[in-house]
Amino acid sequence: MLRHLRISNFKAWKETGNLRLAPLTVFFGSNSSGKTSLMQLLLMLKQTAASPDRRQVIHRGDQNTPVELGTYQDLVFGHDEEKDLRFHLKWSLSKELRFKDPRTKQQYSGDALSLDVAVGKASENEGRLELRS
Repeated sequence: MLRHLRISNFKAWKETGNLRLAPLTVFFGSNSSGKTSLMQLLLMLKQTAASPDRRQVIHRGDQNTPVELGTYQDLVFGHDEEKDLRFHLKWSLSKELRFKDPRTKQQYSGDALSLDVAVGKASENEGRLELRS
């Protein structure tokens, strides 16, 4: 279950701060305050994971996806293409995950995962995005 979300430079959000999520989470706010943007980020991540095109760093959408977010300039805060889109997610697992690193043979286990990502325009090719972390 998703437990924590933090977003920087996504649409209306320069910085969300740490958002703690629970089994039932409700967002309140005035019109155009960015509530929908939070859901759009999660849907964008879902459609990116489901996309067969592994060359895409993020799948901003098309006619067959839940959200269509346009260009990188459309989705980055202030339409400033020099800024990186950043997000941090933490989630808990219903049962412990165990795996072995095939290279080092070291065993790992845990009941929580986190993901910390920065995405930005690739400097050598204006049309491409790159994963920075």
